[in-house]
Amino acid sequence: MRSRRDEAGVTATELAVVMPAVLLLIMLVVQYGLWAHARQVATAAAQAGVDAARVPTGTEADASAAAHAAAAGSAALSEVVVSVHTGGDSVTVRVDGVAPRLVPGIAWHVAAATEAPLERFVPANQRFSNSEGSSGSNSGPGGS
Repeated sequence: MRSRRDEAGVTATELAVVMPAVLLLIMLVVQYGLWAHARQVATAAAQAGVDAARVPTGTEADASAAAHAAAAGSAALSEVVVSVHTGGDSVTVRVDGVAPRLVPGIAWHVAAATEAPLERFVPANQRFSNSEGSSGSNSGPGGS
């Protein structure tokens, strides 16, 4: 039978072996939370850019400025790059950045893109196509 003197210091050795792995696991969980928050900030910044560009007077510069301003409001996203593409009837804003690093040696990149149709004024005589039953004569109140 072993004596207690042979096991002296075993607990400290076990703790020294297990504790770094436990701390790394805790840091990875917190790092994931930081990454998820940075992704949410990037998504909100992309949405702000789309909202600025989709109005009839909005430009790509307005979208870029709005996205940068939204991303700058939080320290959760750094190295922000905004790209805006307006084509046809829609606008797309993409926000790329880097989440804060808690775990060293790993870059936690974040990207979010939002797309929406452009708003535009359509004159009353062009609002309905012939297939929708518009006959061209729109009689309102008091008209015949």
